[in-house]
Amino acid sequence: MRVAAGAGRAYARDVTQKVVLRLAPGVPPPDPGLRLLLGTVLHRDVLEAFAAGTATLDGFAVLPTGRLTPVDGEQVEVLLLQPAGAGTPSDRPRVAGLPSLTGLGHGDHVCWTYRSHEGYLAAARSCLAEGAGRGERLLHAGAGSAEQLRDELDGLPGRDAMLASGQLSLHPLGTLYEAAAWKRPDEQVARFRRATERALDDGWPGMRVVADMTPLAEVTELTAVAAYELTADAMIADHRLVGVCAYSEQAPGARLVAALHRQQHRDTVADGALPFAVWRRDGRIHLGGQVGAAADDVMPALEVAAASADRVTLDLSALVSLDHDAARRLAGWLERRTGPAGAPRVTGASAVVRRELVAAGAAWAVA
Repeated sequence: MRVAAGAGRAYARDVTQKVVLRLAPGVPPPDPGLRLLLGTVLHRDVLEAFAAGTATLDGFAVLPTGRLTPVDGEQVEVLLLQPAGAGTPSDRPRVAGLPSLTGLGHGDHVCWTYRSHEGYLAAARSCLAEGAGRGERLLHAGAGSAEQLRDELDGLPGRDAMLASGQLSLHPLGTLYEAAAWKRPDEQVARFRRATERALDDGWPGMRVVADMTPLAEVTELTAVAAYELTADAMIADHRLVGVCAYSEQAPGARLVAALHRQQHRDTVADGALPFAVWRRDGRIHLGGQVGAAADDVMPALEVAAASADRVTLDLSALVSLDHDAARRLAGWLERRTGPAGAPRVTGASAVVRRELVAAGAAWAVA
């Protein structure tokens, strides 16, 4: 027997376990050849090559769910057939500036910093339309009533039908985020994790959340918002969830909050997406992307990420480049973070990044 994780649960699974292929909700039926496979119990080795969600069949992907269902007295695992490209949570975080809110995959956590609210809504509709095409469960949140949120989605194909079927739900921010929850980010993030698990249990291949967080950022301490985003990022990375958090560029700490998302967009042409991101995973602080002229933004993000750490372990495996001035500042920050629990450690640095840190006087920290 071996244990396979899926939908936030663990199941005992025999290596000879059979599987059954089902169509993800909201996905149009495929061609007759693929349609013959739907609902048919198959041996695992027949589908093993694409069960990881990396291969496609005529434009479709087959994704594991980890859910078991009885068929003819036998427990079989449910696999979902959905359009290719929906993606799976990535083992290696993708740090990128984004030109649009499409092309996202499960595990992506995006900060969309906007100047124009109408421009953001247009991008949000495109994002939700993409999720609908992949058969995902959708959640749209923002300021105002449910009726106002519905009106914001005018032009979203199939909006009313998706609302009626439960594929799309609308949530005023006050009903989705409890005021006190900002002080308990683990509890708030757990609500989204459970919602994602329910979506999987209901047969959807994943979930997509698009929320304008500006009103909350305007009345909440910046450190609390930052702690929430760091906690949310770690959860999203490991679940079949796409998370988009939008903030007006006038919101307090908008640049700091953006730095705590692995994918970013700013619609101010002269002030593009930050070329780096900071996140936490497995007790480590990660710094990825490129750090040069944006070094002024790096240190506050690192400080927030390290706020609760007794001893800092900084993972630079996703850091592509680090210029001399940024290396000097990073070395100074590492030195200041030395405390009773010990000196910080730097792991995963490339040869180029390691050379810059050694030249900046941080050879003592580089593993």
